Amino acid sequence: MHVARTWVFPILRIVIAIVIAVALVQLAFFSGGSEADDVAAPTGSVGQELTVVERGDLESTVRFDATIAADEAVPVVAAVDAQVRTVPVAVDQRVDAGQVLATVRNAAGRTVNVTAPITGTLVQLDALVDQFLSVGSPIAAVAPDSFHVRATIDPSQQYRLVDRPDEGTVSIAGGPQPFACTGLAIDATTPTPESGGLVETTIRCAVPAEVTVFAGLSAELEIAAGSAQDALVVPTTAVEGAVEAGVVYLPGADGEPEPRDVVLGISDGTAIEIVSGLDEGDEILAFTPSATADGGVCYPDEYGMNC
Repeated sequence: MHVARTWVFPILRIVIAIVIAVALVQLAFFSGGSEADDVAAPTGSVGQELTVVERGDLESTVRFDATIAADEAVPVVAAVDAQVRTVPVAVDQRVDAGQVLATVRNAAGRTVNVTAPITGTLVQLDALVDQFLSVGSPIAAVAPDSFHVRATIDPSQQYRLVDRPDEGTVSIAGGPQPFACTGLAIDATTPTPESGGLVETTIRCAVPAEVTVFAGLSAELEIAAGSAQDALVVPTTAVEGAVEAGVVYLPGADGEPEPRDVVLGISDGTAIEIVSGLDEGDEILAFTPSATADGGVCYPDEYGMNC
C-alpha cells in the first residue's frame, strides 16, 4: 500500500493530466473545423448603383441672399463754361424734376438755369456763388426716392440664368408680403488692382414705388429660370456637366462604365432635363465616375459644382 501511494497514484495523476492536456491541444488546434469555416465568405462584388431615365416636370428656381439699396444719385454737371450767379437750394432739400438748382452766366453774358434732372433729395451741392465752372464741372447730385434689390452672385450661376426673365420675387423677413421686382439685370465690375483682379458679379432689379422698404434691409431674391413639363429627367449626380452638353454613363458589359453624350436642359439642382441622347427607361449609373476619394460625388447644383 505504501508503494501504491508513493509511486502508482502520483504516476496515474501525471498520466491523466498529460492525456487531458493533449486532448485540449488537439481540440484547439487540430479540430476538423473552425469558427471561420462556419462564416460564409463573400462570393460576389458590390454592383454599380443604377437609375432609370424617367419623365417628370421641372421648375428651375434660383435664390440669392440680397440687400435693399437706394438707387444711385444722378449727378448734375456744367454744360458750358460759366460763372455761378445764384444757388437757391441746400443739401438735403427735397427738389422736383425741373426745379432750379443754380443760375449761371455763360461767356456770352446769358443767364442759364441749371435744373434738377429728377425728383428726389439733393445729396450733393458743389456750386458756390461767383465760382467759375468749366464744362463737366460738378454742380450737384440728386438722389431718387427709389430703391433696388442687389445680390452678389458667383459668375458660374449665370449658366442657370441664360434665359432669365426680366423680373424676380423678393421676400423680406418682417416686411411686406413678397413682391415682384422688375428690370432684372446682371452686371460685372471691371477688375482693378484694388480688387486683386477679381470680378464681382451682381444681379439687381427695381423695387416698385408703392412698396415701402429701407436701405440696408436683408432680403431673398427668387428668380424663376425656366420650367419643363413631361421632360426626360435624371438625377444631377448621374451627369457630368450642368449646362447644354453633358456626359452620362451606362453600365458596360465588361463592368466598365460606357460614356454617353447628352444634351442638357434646365435643372432644379436635384434633377436635370435630358433633351437628347437618352430614351425613357434607359438605365444609367446613378453616380458618375467623378467620385471623390472619400466616396463623395461631385455634382452641379444651384451654386455650381458641389463635391
